[in-house]
Amino acid sequence: MSLIIVGKPEIETVDKKARLSVTLQGGSAASLFFEVDEKYRQYLCTEDSDAFLLILIEYAQLHGKNLQFEAPITDILLDYVNEYYIPLLADNISNYARIKVIAPMKPSVNERLGQAVGTGFSAGVDSFYTIYKQLETPINSLKLTHVLFANVGAQTYLYEKACDIFENKSKRLQDIIRKIDETIEFVEVNTNCLQLYSDVIGKGFTGPDARKTCSCVVALKKLFSTYYFSNTSALDKFDFSPKDPAYFDIFTVDMLNKAGVQFYLRGIETPKRIDKMKYIADRVHVQENLSVCVDKNCGVCKKCVRTQLELFVIKKIDDFYAVFDIKAFKRNMVSIVAKYLAVSEEHKLGFVHEIEEEAKKNGVHIPIRAYILSFFFYRPIYIAKRKIKKIIGRS
Repeated sequence: MSLIIVGKPEIETVDKKARLSVTLQGGSAASLFFEVDEKYRQYLCTEDSDAFLLILIEYAQLHGKNLQFEAPITDILLDYVNEYYIPLLADNISNYARIKVIAPMKPSVNERLGQAVGTGFSAGVDSFYTIYKQLETPINSLKLTHVLFANVGAQTYLYEKACDIFENKSKRLQDIIRKIDETIEFVEVNTNCLQLYSDVIGKGFTGPDARKTCSCVVALKKLFSTYYFSNTSALDKFDFSPKDPAYFDIFTVDMLNKAGVQFYLRGIETPKRIDKMKYIADRVHVQENLSVCVDKNCGVCKKCVRTQLELFVIKKIDDFYAVFDIKAFKRNMVSIVAKYLAVSEEHKLGFVHEIEEEAKKNGVHIPIRAYILSFFFYRPIYIAKRKIKKIIGRS
């Protein structure tokens, strides 16, 4: 099996930013880096390559290449990755190869190197839920001190465009956090991982997930002691899914905890997404800034319709006029909701059932015409599209 050789981490200054980088041999990029504001330079970790291992695992498995590191990996992390994480993923996900990670070992330490308590922020339902939960916890040592936004999931693999999207969204998110609590520090981490993953588009996940986002946290392990990763999938839906790594987040977080930061899945204690919505819906900053779409909420995609329906059945939708076109939603509710009800995945994941249960509980009427249109028109169309895709895929 061929190799990807990863050089020793080094810190340099690039455009007044501190950049932690390694050279790569055998990958689609010559180097891989994490870049932060200069004031966070002291927190970047050069003593091990744990962060680079986390960001490279998926890439190496999709390519079927072993990873060889010149710098050490924390011993318990290296053992867990080789003995448990990689084999189980390879056995359960067909496009993941059973690779080997080769590296010198560094003894693990019991003490956390950093003191900060952090979480990520996207202005979506899950991240807002985590932020307010950790701001309101009665345990002082677990109160949120830092919010992280990482460039690991822009909607493009063009590096310069990804950076533009990252910078623009980062400014907007920083403004929101400042309004919520001006004492929270906003940490932005730029990476070129999207550039690295550009040659495996369509061959696996390659989007944002716990491994890539939390690799940025581990790169700053001298800053963070505790990090809350916002869970999007209920525990009872655990699955080694070939479509979405969120379904095995709890397995990934078990691996992450070997890298020197205490990671928690926040939201796993609330299996229903609609309960998260009810927890955050009365908060002004959520009403003014909730973002569930790629950029500005389009109002008609699956995520937008799901969110508007949730707000509708808990009788809060009129409070969200700043982020959704409420008049358009109500005016076109039958056709919009009919399309959503025809999406089989939303039924499988339970979102439709949650919405229906909440509507019944609150005496909210979902138009019967939407069900009729969904069952007799949109659902047959979606079924036909799936069959055509399968036929094309076999040919």
